[in-house]
Parts: sequence; C-alpha cells; structure tokens
Amino acid sequence: MTALRFLVLKDDPFDVELMHITLSDGGVICDLVRVDTRTEFIRALETDTFDLILADYSLPSLDGISALAIARSFCPDIPFVIVSASLGEERAIETLKQGATDYVLKQRIERLVPAVNRALREAQERLERKRAEAALRQSEAQYRMLFESIDGGFCICEMLFDANNQPVDYRFLKVNPSFESLTGIQQATGKTARELVPNLEAYWFERYGRVVQTGESMRFESQSIAMNRRWFDVNAFPIGEPQSHQFALLFTNISERKQAQQQLQQTLETLQTLIAASPLPIVIIEPDCIVQLWNPAAERLFGWSETEVLGKILPIVPPEKQEECRLVREAVIKGEIFAGVETYRCKQDGSTAIVSISAALLDNSDAIVLLFQDITEQQQAESALRSREAQLQTLFDEAPLGIYLIDADFRLRQVNPAALPAFGIPDLIGRDFDEITRIIWPQAKADEIVARFRHTLETGEPYHVPEMIEQRHDRGVLECYEWQVNRILLSEGRYGVVSYFRDISAQVLARQAIAFRGTAKKFC
Repeated sequence: MTALRFLVLKDDPFDVELMHITLSDGGVICDLVRVDTRTEFIRALETDTFDLILADYSLPSLDGISALAIARSFCPDIPFVIVSASLGEERAIETLKQGATDYVLKQRIERLVPAVNRALREAQERLERKRAEAALRQSEAQYRMLFESIDGGFCICEMLFDANNQPVDYRFLKVNPSFESLTGIQQATGKTARELVPNLEAYWFERYGRVVQTGESMRFESQSIAMNRRWFDVNAFPIGEPQSHQFALLFTNISERKQAQQQLQQTLETLQTLIAASPLPIVIIEPDCIVQLWNPAAERLFGWSETEVLGKILPIVPPEKQEECRLVREAVIKGEIFAGVETYRCKQDGSTAIVSISAALLDNSDAIVLLFQDITEQQQAESALRSREAQLQTLFDEAPLGIYLIDADFRLRQVNPAALPAFGIPDLIGRDFDEITRIIWPQAKADEIVARFRHTLETGEPYHVPEMIEQRHDRGVLECYEWQVNRILLSEGRYGVVSYFRDISAQVLARQAIAFRGTAKKFC
C-alpha cells in the first residue's frame, strides 16, 4: 500500500513523532513532512502534494487560523485538522467555521486516528462527488451539444391517457432546434400534440401509447396528412421510469424521398404501360442474352409468349447470326448505340422476319434494350419498287421515242439516248430549257415552244403537236417532229413536265416528194 503524505505544521519534533506513532498504531500508514514557519509552510504547499494537513493552533510565526486560510487558498480540497495542546471551545468552533475538518487536543491524542480517518474519508467522498458532478456536467454538455446539433428531429414527450388508460394525447417536454424545421411546428415545448395539430391522425397516439405501455421501441415510416402531407421516418423509444409515461422521438422528414419514390413508381408504371402498348417489339436482355423483358408486340411478331422466353436464351437469333449478335452485344456494353440495323430474325413457326434493330445499354444497368421494327413488307415493297424502277429505266433508255424531263425550275433533269441526236448539244443535264430551245430554234418558234411548256407546267393541261416543220436555227436545215407534253409529279413533291417526240422528217420529205412527182406528171 502506498503511504499517505501528511504536511505537519509543528515546531516540536517530539510532538510530531508522537503523532506518527499514534497514527501508525491506528493503522494509518503515512509519511509526515514537518514545517514550523510560515515560509516553509507556503513553500511546501507550492512545491509538493499532500493527502492531509495537521497544524498546531499556536506557533511563534503562524497561528492556526492563518495557516487554515493559506491552505484553503492553495489546496482547498485537502483536509485540515488542528492538533493543539490548548484550544478553547470558541476557537475550536471558529476553526470549524473557517473550514477546518476537525480538531484534536494533545491531551486526547487517541482521537487523532478517528479524526484523520474521517477527514480522509470525507475528502475522498468530496473528490468522488466532484468527479461525478464533473462527469455529469460533461455528459450534460455532450448531451446538450448532441441535442442541439443533431440534424434529425429529436424530442422528449409525456404520453397522456384517459380514464380508461387509452392514449389520447402527448405533451412535448423538450424539442431540439431541428424539430421546428422538420415538422413546421413552432414553440412546441409544454404544449400537447392536439393543441398544436388539432386534427392529427389517431394512429400517432396509438403507436406512441404502445411504446410507453410495452416499454418496447418502435421504428416506422408514416405520412401525416394533417401536417401538410409530410412523411417521417420515426424511431420511438421509452425513457425514464415506466410510471413517468415518457418517450423520445428521433425522426427525419423523408417527404422528398417519398415523393421521389412515388414519382419513380409513376414513371415505372407509365413505362410499363408504354412498353405493353407499344406497337414495336421491345426486348431487354442480359449480357449473356437471357431475356428480362418481352412485350406483347414481340410476341405478335416472333410468336413466342412471354412465359416461354423470360429467363431463357433469346430464341430469335438464327445460327448464322449468332456471332453478329455477340459482337453487337459487346459493342453496346462498351457504350455504343446502334440504330436502324437491318437484318433478319427467326419466328417460332420457322419463318423469317426482316427487322430493323436499335440497341442501347439500359441506364444504370448492364442490361441491353432491343427495339425491333418489322420491315418485311417494306423490304418486299422496296424490292418491288426497285424492280419497277429498273424496268422503267430500261424502257426510258431503250424507247424509240425521244424523251426528256424538265423540273419545276425549268431545267433539263433527264434525257434518254433517243433524244440526244435531236438536241445535238453536249452537257444538257441541269441546263435551262429556255436557253436550249433558243439555241435550236428560231426566236419565234422558241417563244412558242417555251410558252407551251410553261403553260402545261402551270396548269397541267397536256399539249400535242402532230406535226411541226421548222428550219433549225443551229443546223440551218428543215426538220419535222411530232411531240407531246404532259405534267408529272416529281419525287420531291413538285411538278415537272415530260416531253415525248418523234423525228418524222423522213416521212414528211417522202410525202412531199411523192406529191411533187404527182404534180409534175399532171403538167407533163
């Protein structure tokens, strides 16, 4: 056991030795440090620590009351016991009033041990009490700091019951600063819930009443229509003695999260409706080609039902397209987007569907969305159209008639081979028809031809010339043509004119020669 250290203010070493023996015999293990002057007493208090002070009341340089005052200023928590040969009752009472723990008369030195033990015990109790008070203050400070700084709402309440022990209301005893901002309730302390929110829903009282009555905590999420439709995540738990009917609430306002969840749910429901109602087949697959979603349009196109394909390998990819499909999946997973990829897929009945596929990675997922468009009929129609176009082009190119097309801007767009000799001008395509006409024909005839073409372009009225005989402006020879002009609708949605013509110069010249020979015979 470590020896206690006592400071002894005494000028007689024999008295100090007597005290030491008395204490040792009484079981008090201690070391005594003796001083006998004011200076030594103060220096000892300044430089050392002691468990107890024993002081004589009357010394040449220092009396007991002064020594007590000095000790109180340096170490107020150390017990101070007066040990003196003579100490009247008044002085004894005065020392006790000034803070001395006890006093012992030298003539009754046997009282020293119990006096010291009591003084040490009381000092220890005071020390422990101060420590407890300090710990309590620290705990209260920490609690207050936590109470006031916590982001969540926190309150302590008292549950109120009716005569039948049914929970009917609760009173707010303490609320933290976040309480008001989270609930919208102001100055709640001391008031009841029904005072603050008269139409508050009954289930709040029922739940909190259960917490108080059962002593069990409760965690839940709930909405209060009465509190502006706010949603709360609440942790309710009992505190104090059961008869106090007190409970605490730690809660957060989760209205924004709930609204976001509701909006997300509405969005999901809308998307599900759109997917189900979509006329286009929509399929979602995992990276390994396992089907996650298969809408009704996919069933209509490919023949497999939703129950037949969900959770299974996508069945529509023919063997020869497996590698192509794998490469597309890998590219999509890397972030590429495919749109309008034309290929073919197989149906349940063994037939083939020509489709246009768009593929992209689903947001926040590694799933792939596939959007199909059945272009089988379109491809067949386009193929037929290309065939007809090829046939028409062949007819255009091989026709014995001259054919040329003028667009809405009155420029030559197309001229077939049979028409080229009649023009006799290179680089015709794109040139102004008015300009070309005035190169070939005299001014008057050119004006007439251009006027006829423009009239047909503007009105749609066709024009037919069974026989035109005119001297060429560029060649200086007489040429004869039969021609017809019609308006047509061009591919860009505007009107143009097409002209069909035949060079009948040989026929006209032959007819004129026959007529001339007949006239000659008549005059012979």
